[in-house]
Amino acid sequence: MQSMYPLFWTIGIEICYNIYSVGMLGTLYFLGIRNDNDGISVLESVMGIIREAVLIVYCFPFLIYSEKRRHTNFINKVNAEAQNEHNLYFKQLKAQW
Repeated sequence: MQSMYPLFWTIGIEICYNIYSVGMLGTLYFLGIRNDNDGISVLESVMGIIREAVLIVYCFPFLIYSEKRRHTNFINKVNAEAQNEHNLYFKQLKAQW
């Protein structure tokens, strides 16, 4: 999980850069400064934003997962089993009376 944080922040920085690129090209377009390759650059930036958003969605479960949460879930399962065993014992004891 710890190795996912650098990847997550790198993708976030790339998204910011691509949003900045689209904004700058849009500003230049509205100012009347146009180039033949602007459409391709905007398309590449938008595709980059989509790709990076998909990568962040993919990384999100790994960022949420933690060893402490796994340990807590395990302890809760053990406690639930012990409680069920305890209840079953007293249910059987009650049935014998």
